[in-house]
Amino acid sequence: NEKICRNQVFWKEKYTRDFGGPDELVTDWLKQYKIKSASAIYAFGYNQYGQLGLGDNNPRFAPTKVESIKGEQVACGMHHTIVLDSFQFVHATGSNEYGQLGLFRTHRGTVTFLGDKDRFTGIPVPLSTQVVCGSDFTVIIDISNNVWSFGNNEHYQLGRFYNEDFGRSFDVHPTKIENIKAKQVAAGRSHVVLIDLDNKDRKSVV
Repeated sequence: NEKICRNQVFWKEKYTRDFGGPDELVTDWLKQYKIKSASAIYAFGYNQYGQLGLGDNNPRFAPTKVESIKGEQVACGMHHTIVLDSFQFVHATGSNEYGQLGLFRTHRGTVTFLGDKDRFTGIPVPLSTQVVCGSDFTVIIDISNNVWSFGNNEHYQLGRFYNEDFGRSFDVHPTKIENIKAKQVAAGRSHVVLIDLDNKDRKSVV
């Protein structure tokens, strides 16, 4: 609960119990615990689009540690990868052909990619609890149970109609799906199913 989350004595004792003697220079024990307990990420396989997040486009034939990031959740699309880290920030790497990394900026009809090619880059979305990928789109649940989606929308898998700004059937911006909150989400190649947080009878959320 909130009281435990802010209790530095609790997290200092838990850190000491789980990892041994504490460093007395630590001032934020919850942050230190998250850093220490975060899990390493290993990637392998096809890497033409940098989807392994290893800084290059070379395939890996065995699990290879991704040195740049640790995580709590990972999700993979056809050619992109999304990671949720222990601080609930979301990161992306790989192909961004349809905006599935959420790292585009638009200005006066032009589109600029904001990411670091072949490496994990933070996505401008709220702190989150779950990430999933379809073939070439991404869906995220944030800490307030809002649902965000971006990428290919050819089959309306983003939960809204086409983005008309550029006359294309995809959305380069992480955008909240209106009128719904979710506690769990799953994605297939071109579809999404979620579990409603409020258990309401909704005729439509479009």
